[in-house]
Order: sequence, then structure tokens, then C-alpha cells
Amino acid sequence: MRYIQLLTACAVLLAVAGTALGQATKTGKTSKPTVSKPQVSSKVQVQGIVDRVVDGLWETTDYYWHDGDYNRIVSLVRVSVEADPSFNDAYSSAAWLLWSMGDTVAADSLLEYGVTRTQDKGDLYYELGWHLYNTKRYAAAQPYLEKAITYPNSEARWYSTLGHTYRQLKKYDEAVKTWETVVKKFPDFPPGKTNLERVKALQAGAL
Repeated sequence: MRYIQLLTACAVLLAVAGTALGQATKTGKTSKPTVSKPQVSSKVQVQGIVDRVVDGLWETTDYYWHDGDYNRIVSLVRVSVEADPSFNDAYSSAAWLLWSMGDTVAADSLLEYGVTRTQDKGDLYYELGWHLYNTKRYAAAQPYLEKAITYPNSEARWYSTLGHTYRQLKKYDEAVKTWETVVKKFPDFPPGKTNLERVKALQAGAL
């Protein structure tokens, strides 16, 4: 029943979007409003409908989560990100599910696809870097994590994952610099000082 309702919602979305856009482009001209109140543009109306449908799709994934129907969640997420290309939580959640089901290649592809489309690239660069780190592909993870920390919304865990990546690659100089940045920029991040001391010891050959 939920699936039928969602298909109906998507059909309505496509119909309304097509009608609104068709009206806007039919003559290439816009008619003057017949009332004095500000009019909401067709584009805004369509976007509002899109947002509500995406919210409904995302909410429905919770039901399928409890049912253990992970493939259907991934399918709903793929529809969601086509409607909202910057829905980063959707990309990362679906990628995690794909990986957990053994399809690492599909998880890679979905995150790579998201990076090319999202506006909030820093967050998704991190998610892709973390995914690669988590699957022990440290060299592949490095450039994405390095890109992630260049964004103003970078978080302590982004630097932390990069620091661990450098350590795994035995790039101890880079690891020390990264953890020094963590300690300075995020003084309340608990693992900062401990990891800095560890990579300094590795750098000195004490471990």
C-alpha cells in the first residue's frame, strides 16, 4: 500500500511539474497578473511539491528499514536524489546499505555520482573518503579527505579520518601536521592529543 501511494505521489508530481513548466514555456511570454497580490511562480510551486514528495520518500524508508527491505530503501533513495541532487544524507545512507549488503562497487558509484551533483561538496567528499577508508582503500581515500577539509564547514572527524589515513599510508609527517591542526582547531575533540602523540612516536620510530 505504501508503495502504491508513493507511485501515485510521483505521478502527481510529474503531471504538475509538466503542466506548470509547459505553461511557462508555451508562448515564451508571461501574462500580467490580474490581481494585485504577489503571485507565487510556477517554479516555486513545483519545487514545493518536489520537496514534499522527497520528504515522503525519505520518511517511507524508515518503514522499510524496520521490514529489513534494504533494496527498496536504496531504490527510494535513488528517486529522491534525482529530485534533490544535494540530499547528501540520502547518498551516504544508501551507500552504507549497499556496502553492508556486499555491493561495494555500487556504493562507490553512488557516492561518486553524488559528488558530481551536490552543491554541498565538502560533506560528500568526506563521506566518499570515509567510505574508502572504511573499506581499507587508504590511498584512494586520501584525495577526497584532503578536499573535504578545504571547505569552511569541515569538522573534527574529517581531519581525524585524514590523520588516520596518513598513518595507515605511513605518511607520518602529514599525519603529525593533521593532528596538530585538530588539537589547535578543535581543542575539545577527545582523541586529538592522544593521536598526535602516537603519530609523533611513529614519526620518530619509537613505535
